[in-house]
Amino acid sequence: MSNKIGINLKKLFFLFTLWFVMNSSSAFEPDLKDFANHYQYELYHSWLQNDDFETDFPAGFSAKKIVKTFQTKNGNQIEVEYDWKDHQIYDQREVLPFIFLLPEKIELDRYIKYLESMIYRLNASDKKYFLDFVDIKKIELHYGNYVDQTALEVLRKAFLHERVLVDPIKLDVQENMILFIIPTQKKEIKIGFETDLDLTALRTEIKKIEKQKIPEKIKPTDIDKIEPTPKKSEELVESKPAEPQKTERFGLAKFIAENFHQPPARELLNNKIENIDTFIKKEFPDFSIRKIANKYILKGPNIDGRIFSDLRFEVIGQNDGIEINPSIDHDILDNNMILNTNEKISLSNLNSDETDMIVPFIPQLVYAHRALGSKLLNFLLIHDDIPTTLVLRSDKREVFDLPSYADLLLLLNFWWENRQIFFSLTEIKKINGDIELQGFLVAQNSKQKDLAEILFHFNQEYKMDLIMMKLYVNE
Repeated sequence: MSNKIGINLKKLFFLFTLWFVMNSSSAFEPDLKDFANHYQYELYHSWLQNDDFETDFPAGFSAKKIVKTFQTKNGNQIEVEYDWKDHQIYDQREVLPFIFLLPEKIELDRYIKYLESMIYRLNASDKKYFLDFVDIKKIELHYGNYVDQTALEVLRKAFLHERVLVDPIKLDVQENMILFIIPTQKKEIKIGFETDLDLTALRTEIKKIEKQKIPEKIKPTDIDKIEPTPKKSEELVESKPAEPQKTERFGLAKFIAENFHQPPARELLNNKIENIDTFIKKEFPDFSIRKIANKYILKGPNIDGRIFSDLRFEVIGQNDGIEINPSIDHDILDNNMILNTNEKISLSNLNSDETDMIVPFIPQLVYAHRALGSKLLNFLLIHDDIPTTLVLRSDKREVFDLPSYADLLLLLNFWWENRQIFFSLTEIKKINGDIELQGFLVAQNSKQKDLAEILFHFNQEYKMDLIMMKLYVNE
């Protein structure tokens, strides 16, 4: 007799047994005290918010988990499992359908739990929980024709405004890889795990991220230890890193030299903006602004019809703040990528597969640069670990090596505050088989104009791995 068993049958049997032996409850609505940390608590509410779920449904309890079924507005039922220990929830998952048979000698339960946690986070309103969870250095990710980092970003954007609907998941066991094929209402998601991957260690790393992102909650036993708020005359000044000093007299070179080891921090504005229209008009007073639903189209000046300042982005409103994402809208026509009526980027040096891999990077790259000098950059900037070389030319030539391109943009954003920014990609070329993007950046005010040429290099796996900026001060 074969010892293979259908995953669906196994899960149904387990759930039936679980419901039979565990106590049922009236509506279970967990509070902060029911979660292991703030991160899990906020994840729970973000998942509810994405579909505006009601919570007054009964739940079943066992020693290790809580099982609860939610109902969407379309009448679909979503079953969720909450793992808990000592009556505190430490993981949350959507129960997914599977149609494959369980192969001999392969324990798949840990992989299934990972996938169910991943889809749960992708179905949260705030996609940061999904990005925190998926480490493309440890797993292989495909979405449609995209892979790894590109797939991660395209997948995030594809489901910004709708729930991921998963059809029964298939399995492909290869020699050194276990591949799960997840059909959705759009494109297939494929997740590959090397057979020797330590998933326990990977989940441990995720838990570390949770603790770093949001501090542990205050335990009830600690409340008496909290000192009363001091009176105004007794208040202590909060200790924090000093802001970089911008002194035009000493110039950009000195500013970079003094601050590139500790660039300005990204400012979190998600819950600080009361009116998005007022915010945009204040940051871009000289732009014409058009709004279509939640999308904003900002039209600004250009330089010789070659270097543009236009911006396109979309605003996602949330109960606890807003999220602003660069618009990915574009057209491909006659081997050109068209961002707006006049702005075209030639793709003639790329084949169709290379075009599919590179094009998704371009809108975010373009609009993040054009947001320099404004508070909008805090939303559009993506932190990275791309080694960056800055060649700075003023009265002399100076070279700086930075571990992250985002650090350089934060420095320039601080220095170029309130300047008019122009940026365009002017060429996409191939050198020794590698793809390189060339862009030009101009930052100007009534007194100065700084000019930069930027080269973005992609490796054979279509990952951006090196950036060089040649920055000419007051050119």
